[in-house]
Parts: sequence; C-alpha cells; structure tokens
Amino acid sequence: MKDFFNRQYDHQGNIQLHHNRQPDACLARIDISLVAAILNTEQQSLLSWFSDDEREYLRRFRFPKRRHEWLSGRIAAKHCLLQINKSKGSPHRADVFSILPDVHGQPILTSAPTGHLHKVSISHSHQYAVAIAAGHGCGIDIQHIGPQILKVKDRIATAAEISLARQLLPDNMQIGLTLLWAVKEALKKHKLPDQSGIFEAIVIEQIHPDYRQHSWRVECRLTATNQLQTVRAILLDQYILAWCRE
Repeated sequence: MKDFFNRQYDHQGNIQLHHNRQPDACLARIDISLVAAILNTEQQSLLSWFSDDEREYLRRFRFPKRRHEWLSGRIAAKHCLLQINKSKGSPHRADVFSILPDVHGQPILTSAPTGHLHKVSISHSHQYAVAIAAGHGCGIDIQHIGPQILKVKDRIATAAEISLARQLLPDNMQIGLTLLWAVKEALKKHKLPDQSGIFEAIVIEQIHPDYRQHSWRVECRLTATNQLQTVRAILLDQYILAWCRE
C-alpha cells in the first residue's frame, strides 16, 4: 500500500497520512485506529482539523466506530485539499474547509476559501479511510477482500461481468468480485450519487490489467445514458481501491 500512497505527512507528530498526488487531484489514506487513539488522548489537536459546523455535526454520532470513520474520512479529504492548494501556492488551515453531507449523504464542500471549487469523495473499509479531491467530479471506494463477497456475487454483478472477473483472475474470484464491487461504488459516487441501486445502472464492459502494478483500467457504461466512464483500480494488500474523475 505504501508504494501507491507514496508520500507521507505527519501533522504535529500525531496524525500520519499518506497520499498520492496526481494532476489536479490527490488521493489519501489514513489508519482509522490511529484517529480513534488520538481522539481519546489528544482530542483538541484532532478537532483542530474541523470547522464549527463539522464539530456540531459530529455530535450526532452515538457509536464510536461511526464517529471514528467519519473523522478519518474527512481528515483524509482535507489533507487532499491542502496538498492541492499547497502546490498552487495558496496554503490554508484544515478548518477553513467544511465537508458535510448533502441530501443524498454524499460529502460536499459546504465552506471553502474563495475560488476553491474542488470536489471530494470519501470511503472507508476495515482499517482504512481514503479520500480523493479533484478539480471536477470524482468518486472513490475501498473494499476489503474477503470470502463474504462470494455469497453476494449475483447481487453486485451480471453474469457477463462475473465472467470477465473469472477470465481476469481465475484463481482468485474474491479479488475479481471485489474489483467489480469497488469500481461500481466509485462510479456511483461520481455519477449517480442520488441513486440507491447501482448494479443495474452501471455496466462493466472491459477490464484492462497492468499485471506489473497489480492495477486495472476498467471501462464502464451508464445504462440510462450510455455514457462511458473509465475507472482506475489497484490491489493494495488485502484491499481493492477504485477511483474515477472527470
């Protein structure tokens, strides 16, 4: 995972993030357990990342697990925004950005310095939270690879898509099916955030592997509009990470 998230950042010696910088975009990950530990020992340092509106929204969470995931995802997203702004010579503090859910539950920038119109997307699975920030629309998803995916394969993919996964990874259908799932989730966040069902609305037509990098370029089509969209995906230890943008 460190090979992809190849740049490290330490915030005040207690919050460690890793990111991958791309043209007009940034992806980042953070270990959720580290955020949970800091929240218990240095709460004010952690909350310095957040605006007043975000701190107020945080009060809604009754369960620690959900609170830790929410905090982690937004720290990762703000780190992406800070890295993009830093490269443009306009650094800011994290708390000047406010990321709250829209009516569909998708994270959006509700407050930002003038001229900062970047979009963000957030995901979390097991140990990690990840985020992407880009100049235009984007989506990201991370999925832990496990045997449970085999039980729901007919709910997440068509027979043709499952056949693609089997041809691509005949010896490990857990990876192949998780790839299909993560790709569709990332594309849903980018193009179909207002829709609850995604697996009939998105068709995976081609998967182009790069075996040296354990990564894929996935060509998808939105059934309602026939719009084509490329999604990138990569195997990172026991996870599949997928992302897309304009």
